[in-house]
Amino acid sequence: MKKCLLILSSALLLHTSRSSATQIIVASIPALQTAIDHASPGDTILLAGGAYTTAENIVITRSGTKAHPIFIAAQHPGTASISGTGGFDIQSPAAWITISGFTFTHAASKARTGPGTHFCRFTDNIFTNTGDGEDLTIAGDDQEVDHNTFRDKDAMGRFLAIRGKGSQIAQRLWVHHNYFANFKSQGGKNGAEAFQFGLSGFSLSSSNSIVEYNLFENCAGENELISVKASAVTLRYNTIRNCPAQFTLRHGNKSLVYGNYFFNTPGLRIFGDDHLVYSNYFEHCDPAITIGNGDGEVADGAQLTAHDRPDRVRIAFNTLVDNDVNITMTRRKDGLGATFITVDDNIISGGGPAASIQGPCPNTTWTDNTLFQTKGAGDMPDNGYKKEDLRLTKNAAGVFPLQKGSLAIDTAGLHPLNPQEAGAHSDGATPPHQSEWVFSDHNQGKLIYKTTAKGDRIMDFSYAGYSGGGVPIPTVETRITVSPQPGDNTATIQHAIDEVSLLPLVNGFRGAVFLQPGTYACDGPLMIRASGVVLRGSGPDSKGSMIVLKGDPHAGIVVKGAVAVSTAGNPVFFSPVYVPSGASSFSLTDASGFAVGDTIRITRPVTDNWVAFMGMDKLVRNGKKETWVAGEITCDRVITQKTQNNITVDVPLTDSYDPAFLVPPGVSVVKISTSGQLSQVGLENFSIGCPAQAVAITDAHYSAFSMSGLTDGWARKIDVLNTVNSISITGKRITVEDINLKHETATLGAAKPADINGSGPQLLFNRCNSTCDNVFYFGTGAKVTGPIVLLHCVFHGHGWIQPHQRWATGLLIDECEVPDGGIDFMNRGEMGSGHGWAIGWAVAWNCKAKSYLNQQPPGAANWVIACSGERQQGAMPFDKGPLLPEGIYDAYGQPVTPGSLYLAQLRDRLGAMALTNIGY
Repeated sequence: MKKCLLILSSALLLHTSRSSATQIIVASIPALQTAIDHASPGDTILLAGGAYTTAENIVITRSGTKAHPIFIAAQHPGTASISGTGGFDIQSPAAWITISGFTFTHAASKARTGPGTHFCRFTDNIFTNTGDGEDLTIAGDDQEVDHNTFRDKDAMGRFLAIRGKGSQIAQRLWVHHNYFANFKSQGGKNGAEAFQFGLSGFSLSSSNSIVEYNLFENCAGENELISVKASAVTLRYNTIRNCPAQFTLRHGNKSLVYGNYFFNTPGLRIFGDDHLVYSNYFEHCDPAITIGNGDGEVADGAQLTAHDRPDRVRIAFNTLVDNDVNITMTRRKDGLGATFITVDDNIISGGGPAASIQGPCPNTTWTDNTLFQTKGAGDMPDNGYKKEDLRLTKNAAGVFPLQKGSLAIDTAGLHPLNPQEAGAHSDGATPPHQSEWVFSDHNQGKLIYKTTAKGDRIMDFSYAGYSGGGVPIPTVETRITVSPQPGDNTATIQHAIDEVSLLPLVNGFRGAVFLQPGTYACDGPLMIRASGVVLRGSGPDSKGSMIVLKGDPHAGIVVKGAVAVSTAGNPVFFSPVYVPSGASSFSLTDASGFAVGDTIRITRPVTDNWVAFMGMDKLVRNGKKETWVAGEITCDRVITQKTQNNITVDVPLTDSYDPAFLVPPGVSVVKISTSGQLSQVGLENFSIGCPAQAVAITDAHYSAFSMSGLTDGWARKIDVLNTVNSISITGKRITVEDINLKHETATLGAAKPADINGSGPQLLFNRCNSTCDNVFYFGTGAKVTGPIVLLHCVFHGHGWIQPHQRWATGLLIDECEVPDGGIDFMNRGEMGSGHGWAIGWAVAWNCKAKSYLNQQPPGAANWVIACSGERQQGAMPFDKGPLLPEGIYDAYGQPVTPGSLYLAQLRDRLGAMALTNIGY
């Protein structure tokens, strides 16, 4: 082959960096096939401009590599066309192949990637194929289809079809920035979708693929425009305009549909289970959203070709403007309808009735929807909506975003952006960026972790939460029902709690105390001191159960066990080698006294040497020496595997253990047993509050609830009003979710309360929100060992997520928002009584905040990954300099995949059902 020095078009610039790449220009199809047959990784094969015809497929079985793909392209984009009855046929074991810059006018069903191919890409091509069949078929894994034009089809078949092998749909595909246009009607025949993702036989297999930033116009092949027949597909940021065909979730489960724009189309139709449909925009559609009326239930044995009854689908935060029909279910003879559908927080302005449901829809929840100038609510129940002027005004993009002053603004955080803001009409690719510290292995679908030079890594946080993560919170049977009484209700509720506490445990539970709707004034704290007890209300809203704190300031609810720890045997020590943060195994000097299943306590001594290394030995405030950390830092683990003196434990270590600073005496390990701790205690479904408190944190004040001495518990669906230092969780394996805290006045003084204190191991704070100024929205205490996770929390006001004092480790802030405040991983120095380094081994992942102060502790790391907001630097408090070293920033200002690190880690460890178990 002749080595050529070429000045390449912009489409090829990305491929000129390969070292020793061979480039060849060919001018015939046989020469092209020969060059392909002899291609090596890094080769570029260019077809000279011209019109070519082939009766045979151009077969590709060669493989490039990630660093050196094989690039097959038109010499100048758009100048080489291929007609006839053959096309590019990429067959196993081909991998890392890119096809670019061609115009395909050949027969349909000739361009394809077969099963067993990997990492192949079709980019910047034009498809105007002839005859029945698919213009492009993708059946391999890890493929990319981008920046192509599919147009002018007048035949049966599809522009783009996704297939797989056996019953497994192709996996980890990325279909983006393509243009689909002008597909003429085929007279009502089935099989002429613009884009078909799967077939019924693939529908129960998960694809874990992304379809985004595509534009569909004037596509009318049949009644379905996009037909999804697979599970776990994300379809986002696409625009559908003037297409008389529906986007249909036809077969399959657990897909995400968000951020899409629908103009003058029949909108979206939904079959299957556990889909999330949110933040989409529908205008002049008829209908906008169709909840399918099922004719079979696949989970009960119906054929995969059935219209599977939709179950557990959430339709939320969508904007519907001037649609003839908004949310509907059409009639079907003997239809099964849909079950457990949630329709919440949608905005519906103008057009027909808000809802028209013509089939069975049991256990449907309608809540917090907003209507304006529709032709009535239709079948939407009265308690499912409110009416108000939304102040929608068409902008330059031609859509109706919420305007300043709209009463819906406060709950519109998930409503769609303008098309330009969402990138729906972007010309450039927006790749799914990945962090260099945690990223997905496309071959195995598993997460891969980068380590420091010493082996430290971002830990697996998925062990946080009830029962160690991925376990559904149970619904516990009511044993005693309480009604509100005039005056103080403390004794009445406490008596019910105590009565239930005396009942025998059955599968870990005694029962629930149920509070009837109404207001419960309480002059003292409610105490739960027995395992298996749940306090449940009738709901957190005005029609539910509200606990009003009165009398002398006190904590509203106290869950407290009296934990005692006893040791067995003599402690042994870590071998004198470095044990990195995130590790799950380590060596002992002698493990003969331990067995699988033993609970052990790992004790890290706080040595003068380590304190000096951390720079915390010279803390002085107002002339007085301060002590940062003293004594010991402990964590408890269970041995899951033992090989000679090496043991593996159930939860990764949140800190590193460096013998250079811990010996003598060294890190010790001893077998322990505990007694007195509570388990299986829950608080749920009520509100708790007090009058506004204009107090300093040193003043007596009301707080909401605390949970200590508890393993495996939860607090969920609770609204909290006006309490100070509201929630304190110091137990273990506890989930706190769907908590909304509001304050009518800020706390006084420079010292700030912690609205949520999370200071225990394996804690998950999921979808918690707070609105307040002069507050730490979340803080940790001294010597806390996680993992602790804040997931999908939103905090409004001038406050901070800020670990508070004295070396907590193992914190993840995951897809959280603090739009007017900050996220700080910092050295607090002499603040307080010598708080010093507050946190190590913390991660902020895909967050949005006004500011970040990310500082790097000696011998440890803190990460801010894929976050947006102002990046700040600072010295130790009260000092003007020097500036402390920054922590690690990665992909700053650029979102990465996975969107949620915790959920990805949970899926990685336990599978997709673990996400379903916790509501994802």
